[in-house]
Amino acid sequence: MSNLLKKSNLSRKPNAKPAETFSLEDLKEEPKKVEEAKTAEEAVIEKVAPKKPTTKKKRKINEDITSVRVTKETRSRLNALIQLGRAENVDDLIDAIVDDYIEMQLTPNEKKTFDILVKVIQKRG
Repeated sequence: MSNLLKKSNLSRKPNAKPAETFSLEDLKEEPKKVEEAKTAEEAVIEKVAPKKPTTKKKRKINEDITSVRVTKETRSRLNALIQLGRAENVDDLIDAIVDDYIEMQLTPNEKKTFDILVKVIQKRG
């Protein structure tokens, strides 16, 4: 064990030099670039998906809360949409998504069937 403490056993390599250097001037220029990127990104988002005025539904006071199993990726995506301000909470966001799906994807016959199924499931539960 005494051999481990001898300096001759330690081999030192020359100092490594960084591939890129850092300066404070770079930091001063970056916020401008980030702000420009954000405004361009926001413009694209508004063109693709303009904000719809959200109609808030009044919740019943005695409405039960339950959980839904989703993957962690889906949970992260829902939370990101909430952070963007698309809804106040996940429940409102999912309601809006389901409502949009019903409006855009279901045929009138499927909408009627959907309404009947919802009523039957609510009566059971």
